[in-house]
Amino acid sequence: MSFGEGQDKVHYRSKRNHGSIKLSDSLDPLDFLARLLMHLPEPRLHSTRYFGYYSSVSRAQRQKASQEQQTTDEPAVNDNLPSAAERRRLRRHQVSAGSDAALHL
Repeated sequence: MSFGEGQDKVHYRSKRNHGSIKLSDSLDPLDFLARLLMHLPEPRLHSTRYFGYYSSVSRAQRQKASQEQQTTDEPAVNDNLPSAAERRRLRRHQVSAGSDAALHL
């Protein structure tokens, strides 16, 4: 985008390739501002994006990719550890053995 003093046009050039759509344009400054402001929501009004970076599909893909990356970064699980049920049984056994030992004192 460029605008110099003494010029009556704003020259805009897109960074993206949009196929058959023009990549550059010369606009009146007020027309350029009107086009730019179309993308800003009204105060206290939220806009929902159904396409692009903010779409639910795009967010889900990013979330899935980050979860896959986290699972590959986690250390290997030791299969020799007791299960939750086995740990509860061991705790009960320790508590009951401890109470029996206290009674024999």
